[in-house]
Amino acid sequence: MSSKQNTILALTAATNASQLALALLSEPQPIHSDPSSDFSVLRSDFLSLLALLHSAVTKLSLSLKPSSPTYSASLSPLADISKHVSAAVHCVRLFRPEHGTTFFKEAQSLVRHVLEAILDLLSTFLDIISRNDRTSTGQAGDEYMIRTAAIHDLIDIARGNNGLSSDNISAVRKLLDRDYATLEDGLHELADVIEQAESTNDEPELDDDGWDELGLGPTKFSVSDLQLAKKAYAILRFSTTLYKRVTRDILVPTFLSQYAPDQVNIHIDALPHLFAILLVASDDLIASIYTPQDVENIITQLTAYKDVIQQLQTSLEELLKADGQKEGANGSQESKTNQWFNTCFGHTFKAIDALATTAAHQISSDH
Repeated sequence: MSSKQNTILALTAATNASQLALALLSEPQPIHSDPSSDFSVLRSDFLSLLALLHSAVTKLSLSLKPSSPTYSASLSPLADISKHVSAAVHCVRLFRPEHGTTFFKEAQSLVRHVLEAILDLLSTFLDIISRNDRTSTGQAGDEYMIRTAAIHDLIDIARGNNGLSSDNISAVRKLLDRDYATLEDGLHELADVIEQAESTNDEPELDDDGWDELGLGPTKFSVSDLQLAKKAYAILRFSTTLYKRVTRDILVPTFLSQYAPDQVNIHIDALPHLFAILLVASDDLIASIYTPQDVENIITQLTAYKDVIQQLQTSLEELLKADGQKEGANGSQESKTNQWFNTCFGHTFKAIDALATTAAHQISSDH
């Protein structure tokens, strides 16, 4: 059998191994993982396996450069890929529930993307060899080079300072920080809308040149529209501040150290989902404020928003419960944290009720 045929077989074997590993990744996590598996050791092993895949992919791409392939040199890195893809998935599946669901999902997503990128590269080489394509330049624009670079980028980022989270708390913070930027953008967007509406309302009426007849003229906020927009802004300002204080005051080791690790993760693993829902509810509320306003729709979006805030309050109350039970100087500081969140939730609900009342009055006055 020729070295080229051996390479085709090895590429096929590596493809099958990657596909099997990818399928295993979708299987339910084993209930009885190795209790001796230390989190820091597992994380270090996982990153080491990614580094080995990085190296094997590099060697594979160099050996199968289409313009001058060295088929015999490709067999060793292909064998390494077959071995390491399975080991990487096995390593991820050793993380136990007490290590945190958010971290597990991050590691699972990372290895899935790496496996999918490796499958793309293997498929590209199989296609090149089957077509006996020797036209590659070996430059960055070649398809196999693009596929190789994609794998390198995924692994380099994961192994970097801001890559794979160091623990479950960091994994939760990462998701919240990502969504916070979007939430803050929405707040600024609404502030700009209000500012523009106030300046537009102060301008004298100009000839619309017939644009209004086509529905393309400028739409001004009425006094009542602006009133609703300002009340919505007050709500979003409170909740955005709340969001920021969660990452600053709660998702820190000094606060969470009072709880057993498995209890901490039960509570904080719920936060990314709740804040993601809050982000959607915020976007929907902001969208309802744009003119022409449908006040009944504003009330609908506000009700959904309030429901999310209530869910978030319930989740955070579990984390804050121990504050009032602490004694001494440290307990005093934590009690202030508890008090701040209770006050912020109180102001948020008052702002929600104020918008709901104003909107209800507008509906009743229109009938």
